[in-house]
Amino acid sequence: MSRLKQLLVIRKDLNMSIGKLIAQAVHASQRSGEVPDYTATRMPACIVVYVKTEKALLKLQAKCDDIGIPNGLQRDGGRTELPVDTITALSIGPAVEEEVDKIGSRLQVVKGRILWD
Repeated sequence: MSRLKQLLVIRKDLNMSIGKLIAQAVHASQRSGEVPDYTATRMPACIVVYVKTEKALLKLQAKCDDIGIPNGLQRDGGRTELPVDTITALSIGPAVEEEVDKIGSRLQVVKGRILWD
């Protein structure tokens, strides 16, 4: 049985607050159109990665479409930090791990600690 994987790709150039980043990643994950039958043993690995620009994000989406990997593009509603329709995030998968890795194996994982005031 193949393992499932999902990448949540965030635009680094927007400098979103951590709360905004989390919300955009969650929204993107819900836009992929794929809702697998999750069980404890079939829960996909979920990894948050980033790209530096909108252009890079759209290029990833085009690669997903070419290969047939489910994906979901998130545009912001414009209520808080960003202008309406700002493209913020992309979900890749969930899909078979090897297929997802064809798209995102070279993306940088979001790292660092969050310091709360």
